[in-house]
Amino acid sequence: MKFDFSIQYKQGAENVVADALSRVEFVECHNLVTSKIQNLWSSNHTLQKLISEIVKDPSSHKYYTWLNGEIRRKGRLAIGNYLNLRKYILHWLHAFAIGRHSGRHATLQRLKIVVYWKGMHKDVQLFVQQCITCQQYKYDNTTSPGLL
Repeated sequence: MKFDFSIQYKQGAENVVADALSRVEFVECHNLVTSKIQNLWSSNHTLQKLISEIVKDPSSHKYYTWLNGEIRRKGRLAIGNYLNLRKYILHWLHAFAIGRHSGRHATLQRLKIVVYWKGMHKDVQLFVQQCITCQQYKYDNTTSPGLL
């Protein structure tokens, strides 16, 4: 079989089904995106300088780590100033089946789990504002004006 899993017995009070509120949605970058990110690191002088400083002295940058050929900030992949890659990742986490056009806050939370770049909040807000599907199906939460 293609799946690798194990079945474990849990007794009594431990055998509890997770409810919808306690489930944590976890997203990982698929290998294609990770390899694109790693290829782009070699062309970014700022990230190359950061990588060389971290390799020489791991404590030189508080939040960054270099592990298994990946530069991470607080455990998330660091993305440089690559607008096309940022748009691809935003589209992947917002519009694909995993994102379900769930809005700015949910997209940002999903993005924060996986990657980091400076100005993520503004980029997500702008991306969701420009999403045609979200704008077409956005509900109106204003009260009806009635008679003037």
